[in-house]
Amino acid sequence: MYFRFISILIFAAFVSHLSYSGEITFLTHSVEGKSYRDENGELRGLEHSGRRAFQLELIREMMLMRHYSPKNIHIIPFPRALAMIVANSMPHALFNAGKRPNRMGRMKFVGPLTLDTYYLYEQKASPSGVNTIEGAKKVGVCVHRGGNQDKFVTKNGFEKIIRNTYDGCFKMLLANRDVDLVSISATDLQGVLKQANIDPDLIQKSPISLFSSEGSLVFSNQISDEEIDKWQEVLDQLKASGKYDELTKTYLFQDTPPPS
Repeated sequence: MYFRFISILIFAAFVSHLSYSGEITFLTHSVEGKSYRDENGELRGLEHSGRRAFQLELIREMMLMRHYSPKNIHIIPFPRALAMIVANSMPHALFNAGKRPNRMGRMKFVGPLTLDTYYLYEQKASPSGVNTIEGAKKVGVCVHRGGNQDKFVTKNGFEKIIRNTYDGCFKMLLANRDVDLVSISATDLQGVLKQANIDPDLIQKSPISLFSSEGSLVFSNQISDEEIDKWQEVLDQLKASGKYDELTKTYLFQDTPPPS
């Protein structure tokens, strides 16, 4: 009887350990102004607020399909969240992170959540007149400080780089304060303009695209490939079912067409 009791305790502890070690903590970033907490305390995306709101709702749907509580999403600054993924000390997932060569092997990828192309935007009433990357290198280009656009323009020899927030970049552009062009992804644009209370009709896309990035849900390496496959499967199911397109219409873009 005693040995049976001890065996039950050991088995219970083992099951508890499996349950704990298998629980994934979800991390996200840069959703301020594009999200809110609902009556259940769950993080939700604001409608028509762009890529961050869309990805938040997309991951929420994926979590529900995998029987995870959407309450298990924590807002963490991106550098810290990425470091937690790379450290691989606990089972973590992070969205969004770009799929780049230097990250391969250091984390596991599910995606794409979105395909993001970064363009240079200008004032519609006062176009820059620039239509090539070489021309853009010689005029004032505002980029999000510390972002991948910042790294791109620095690496590629842009001469007049202004670093600011997205809001700050567009406000400087419209105020004619040293900024001729603003770099931002097409999927982020409308949400940023909405948050900054800027009329989209004042902005237009220039002919210049800088680069494209595949946004992913990334996991720490300790999570099994079998588990990764399950998350990829639910994303693929959402795309095949039309739910992905429904979320796109509700969260990614405003009711009005994007500036073109």
